[in-house]
Amino acid sequence: MIISQHQQRFIDLHVKEGLDLATIKRVTMVKNPSSYIIRSGKQEEYTKAQEIARMSGDGAHRKRLRRIQKEHVDMLVETIYSQAKEEGKWFYWRAIEFQAEYNNRKHGEKISFGELLPIIWEAEDAVTLQYRVSAKALSHQLHMHERIVSAILKYIDAPRSTQLRASDEERIILAYRAKVPQALIRHLYDLTQQKATMLAKKIGLPMPKREILWYCGGHEKDKLDFVKASKVYEQRDKGECIINICTKLGMNEDVYNYALGHRYEIEPRILDAMNILFPDREVYTPYYLSPFARRPSINELVYRELCISLLIL
Repeated sequence: MIISQHQQRFIDLHVKEGLDLATIKRVTMVKNPSSYIIRSGKQEEYTKAQEIARMSGDGAHRKRLRRIQKEHVDMLVETIYSQAKEEGKWFYWRAIEFQAEYNNRKHGEKISFGELLPIIWEAEDAVTLQYRVSAKALSHQLHMHERIVSAILKYIDAPRSTQLRASDEERIILAYRAKVPQALIRHLYDLTQQKATMLAKKIGLPMPKREILWYCGGHEKDKLDFVKASKVYEQRDKGECIINICTKLGMNEDVYNYALGHRYEIEPRILDAMNILFPDREVYTPYYLSPFARRPSINELVYRELCISLLIL
């Protein structure tokens, strides 16, 4: 098996720290690292490093592993940055520059490359599939602060939901003319109230009024509209229980039961609105589901190997 120059650097780093062969194999994705160690004349150095590691104890060993992991990631990010620049992978190298600027601040939280990766993937999908990324929705999916996600998307120049193209405005205007409630348009398209009002005035149409589908009292928690129905179906499809859904949405249980019991009537109307707003996308849920949300989650323990296999080998 041919070992790349980058993999050799990683193996050399782990040899100095005396990591066991199984760990070296896992993090470098080299099937037989021992052959490289012998061939490069590092066997004696590796044996001594292993003895020192065994004598240092568990606490020191854990600290050493954390330090190695950081050095490994730093080397990986450096490699990805240089290769991304060479190959014109704009989102990757701009995101890494953002990380460097953000983490060089004296105070405040830091951001890891692992946190940047799903944002980069979402930006790439947005360009390929021609949709706009919602910082609000993405931050919710990633459990990150919306302000940070928005700043990253802006820095890497990803197509964002705050930027409406001419085709977006045309679709929203069509939705207005089809009497789609403004609140539902705003919910599905992640529009501000100001932008939605401006578009309605632009075409001289009266603002579509909120359509109450059902109510069991005079308070907001007792009323059901399309937006609430969409949120109920989304939470229900995620497996949330009735108590959590009602608490999260500030909803009466009777309203929840009505929404669920009449899904066969309400869902098609939401899907009709989505087909107007997203004609070039396959719509199959009565709520917006980004390509990122359909991906399996990537955790901090495996993203290094993923990057190596995708960008380095």
